[in-house]
Amino acid sequence: SYLHLKDINDVDQLGMRLGAKWAVSDHGTLSGQFFAQKMDAGDQAIERPYSRVVGTTSVPAAGALTNDAHARQPRSDETKMGGLNYVHDFGNYNLTLAHSVFRRDNTDDQDLAGLPYFFAFLQSINEFPPVPVIPNGVFESRQKTDMNTSEARLVTNLDGPWNGVVGLLYQDRT
Repeated sequence: SYLHLKDINDVDQLGMRLGAKWAVSDHGTLSGQFFAQKMDAGDQAIERPYSRVVGTTSVPAAGALTNDAHARQPRSDETKMGGLNYVHDFGNYNLTLAHSVFRRDNTDDQDLAGLPYFFAFLQSINEFPPVPVIPNGVFESRQKTDMNTSEARLVTNLDGPWNGVVGLLYQDRT
């Protein structure tokens, strides 16, 4: 597990999928699907350099000057998706009604210790523009997505060379 010190690049993942189809009548079918996944990742450990200043320039530590303290950069991702479809065959055309739901919550934590020293060094040798450098610390990026999609679609099934599709779609995403 990523919470223990042994497996540095450990990933724990659990998921499931469920699908079903039901013949509601001779002309109509209802199908549904559900998918869920949970993932926790420990990511790679980081080696952070001590702050060293030569004159007025910060330089990254190397060799014996590095600190071997490891920091975790955990990532978690939880996803749930589901959908229902109803298809009715009217002979010369089919009517499809569909609705789907998507929910996702993921978090990334990044240990930024050592990064300011690296960019300050690059600035000292004019290899990076003189802009403010990110401070030390942990950066958390959290993304949450909720999406609902509904669709109605009419498909022709004519004997001639021409057939067509017309439909309406609505999506709400936050």
